[in-house]
Amino acid sequence: MMAESTKLDRAFARFEEALRRLDGELSVAGMRGAAVGDADGADDERRRMAEEIEQLRADNTLLLDRQSAASVKIDAAMDRIRSALGE
Repeated sequence: MMAESTKLDRAFARFEEALRRLDGELSVAGMRGAAVGDADGADDERRRMAEEIEQLRADNTLLLDRQSAASVKIDAAMDRIRSALGE
């Protein structure tokens, strides 16, 4: 279970890094849009993307919480099985 948990943790870390890079790219794109006179459209798009990023972060937090709870339950079940087997 620990190997799976570690893999999941690494996957979430990569996901968070991707979100940070996306947010940075959106900032740059918003500045470029403003520079060419499309500030309103760029601001609307940036706002929409920021809301989407926040939702993804909330979803990520929920998944981490559920993963942690599942890990605890699996560990407890494994302990009961080991105890039943006399290990």
